[in-house]
Amino acid sequence: MDKTVFKAKFQEWEALPGIGDPVYHSEYLWTEVGQRPLDVRLSALAELYLDADPDQRQLIRDYFQVRSDPQRRLISYVRRIIKFIQTMIDPNQEQSTRNYFQAIADRQWELIIYVRRIGKLIKSVNDTKWLRLGLAVASIKGAGGEWRDLIVSLVILRYAAERLGIETGPFFDEIMRITNPESRGIFENAIKMGQRNVKDIIKTSSTLDWAGEI
Repeated sequence: MDKTVFKAKFQEWEALPGIGDPVYHSEYLWTEVGQRPLDVRLSALAELYLDADPDQRQLIRDYFQVRSDPQRRLISYVRRIIKFIQTMIDPNQEQSTRNYFQAIADRQWELIIYVRRIGKLIKSVNDTKWLRLGLAVASIKGAGGEWRDLIVSLVILRYAAERLGIETGPFFDEIMRITNPESRGIFENAIKMGQRNVKDIIKTSSTLDWAGEI
């Protein structure tokens, strides 16, 4: 995508409402799927991500500060230093720093929940769009942070598609080709997971009507 076009589209996306949608952070995460402002916001981001070139995709991933475990340890160390310096200068700055890093965690959690929620919009074999968008958001989230929860979300998304006869393998292959190498194992784990483990996840982590199918 042309750099100017990408910049304009990304700025348009940033202006969309939905950040901090309370449904994504509550027990009601299966309600109003596709209708919440954050559903619209993240669907638009997924479409932009799929249309972008490799450098632009990396910019999108960086926006959410997805990091590997060594990077997270380094950041934890830096945070402790910042905290010490700030409390020496102005104790009120400590809360500001805490809020900043909590916001990062919240935005990453919203990506995870989107992948989980959006499968409810797959209602026929023709609804592969939602599978692709969910996989794109998972690719944006990547391997940093709560990667186990992301695997759970991917398994739920996979089940949502396969229960209606969609062959998910090609779609997982497609997204792995544009995903950071360090994150591909998450997709491989989700697509290769055996049916017994898939059923366990659906029973404990999915919407009640799907759990009742098992």
